[in-house]
Order: sequence, then structure tokens, then C-alpha cells
Amino acid sequence: MKRDELENKLLEYYDKLKNPKYIVKDWIITSENLYEKYKNKLKLINIISYTILTNEIVVVAESKSKYYAIKYSDKFICLKESETEYGLVIDGYDLFAINGTNLYYQNNSPKVITFKQIIKLMEWKVSKDVKSYFEYFD
Repeated sequence: MKRDELENKLLEYYDKLKNPKYIVKDWIITSENLYEKYKNKLKLINIISYTILTNEIVVVAESKSKYYAIKYSDKFICLKESETEYGLVIDGYDLFAINGTNLYYQNNSPKVITFKQIIKLMEWKVSKDVKSYFEYFD
């Protein structure tokens, strides 16, 4: 991403943080387009991977027609969609939401959102296979 594009994106996120159109629980939605596109409109049929990193978790999932990577921590939720699994590797994430409560803490909060809570937050539908992951990882 070029410097001007990055600066514009950061300014856009800052503006959404200061003047949010949508706030869901403690989460300030920073990408209105993604929120409107996916709110109550996505059904995940499979979890491909669930990776726990030092300060964040990455879930790769699929619907009938697309692949999604959801990266999250106690402070943010990022989302990436692609037509192919390979596209998830080369495309960048969009900052989807910021936790207004945990944003200014120096350390990670002990209360990290779970993938199941993200599903509820967005009102996504899930298959039985995806529900089985909740019991294992949450």
C-alpha cells in the first residue's frame, strides 16, 4: 500500500473512531461498508484454521462462495475476504471494529472477545461444523 493510501485509510479510521455511525456493544465499527455488507448476511460453513498468536487470533473460514480471514484481539477486529484461499495470503486486512473500552489500555485485557462472540455481534449464521469449533476453542 502506498504512503498516501495508508495515510488516507488511517484518517478514515480515526474519523470513524471519533464520529462512529455504528456502535455495537463496546465495538466501534470502523468499516461501515463491511458492516452493512455482512451484518446478518453471512453463513460460515467451515473453519479452515484457527491460529493463536502472541497478541491476536486469526480464524480462516469459508462460506459457500468465498473465504474469510478474521483477525482479532481485545482491541480490534479485522476482516479479509477472497474468492480463493490464496487471495487471503496476498490481500490486506480491513480494520472492521475497534474496542472502545480496551483501546487505551497499555496491556492486553484479560477479557478477549471470542470467535463465538464475533459471530453473535455480526449475527452471522454458522453450520453445525462451525458450532463444534466453538466448544473446542472458546
